[in-house]
Amino acid sequence: MADRLTIQRYPTGLLDFLGMQSTGDTPHSVGEQITGVMDLTDMYAIDRLRSQLTSVGPITGVNAFSGQAGQDVPAGEMWLVQGITMTGAVMAAGVTIKVQPYIFRKSIATLELIGIPATFTIGEAFNVGVYFDRWALMRPGDNIGVNCWSSAGAPNQSVNGTVIYVPVKV
Repeated sequence: MADRLTIQRYPTGLLDFLGMQSTGDTPHSVGEQITGVMDLTDMYAIDRLRSQLTSVGPITGVNAFSGQAGQDVPAGEMWLVQGITMTGAVMAAGVTIKVQPYIFRKSIATLELIGIPATFTIGEAFNVGVYFDRWALMRPGDNIGVNCWSSAGAPNQSVNGTVIYVPVKV
């Protein structure tokens, strides 16, 4: 279109690209195809929110990784996940644990750790939540839950994770 020897310039936006800043038939011929879009997912989903509780643990030793415990998305459903919360009881003296939520994508066998690990120590009960800016889409067989491990002491501590989601039938 434009090179250094022409006086034409490259379009700077959609309206310019379609020639809608000039006269002609273009504005009339594409007018029906160019429309605004409003995402109504939040309005639709607010009445359909569900939550499921999962338990991780107990964590039994120093640097003991208790594994992953979470919720599997059942066959025939997809989940729009809003967030996950993690709660636990007050820590005993000399105990430190870390918790971190995750999503496991079964179709690509990939574990996605969400955020950074939260660390809790003596005398602290904890309640940590991770909420997504946009709905996290999870397919059948995917898993969402909490990783937790001890970095000091033997807490014998269980961690509960609650997944907040909207089920969508597929």
